[in-house]
Amino acid sequence: MAIPHTKTPTKSKPASLSKHAYDVLREKVLNNELSSGRFYLEKELADMLEISRTPLKEALVKLENEGLIHVQPRHGMKVLPLSAD
Repeated sequence: MAIPHTKTPTKSKPASLSKHAYDVLREKVLNNELSSGRFYLEKELADMLEISRTPLKEALVKLENEGLIHVQPRHGMKVLPLSAD
């Protein structure tokens, strides 16, 4: 299943790319656009967001701290099941 591309903002600051990646991925997880239990490769996510892996990794750390995903270093992430809490 291919993930549709999401355009990044025109700013090229790493912090803004990381924030953009965080916002887009968080929305996709919460809207079940990224399937719970599925493993996503870093390259797949970086390609989808049209960004490099560094800002992506920063966004993944933040999402993992929120309990939305589990990060497997140097590989990718797995979307965790959402609870009703």
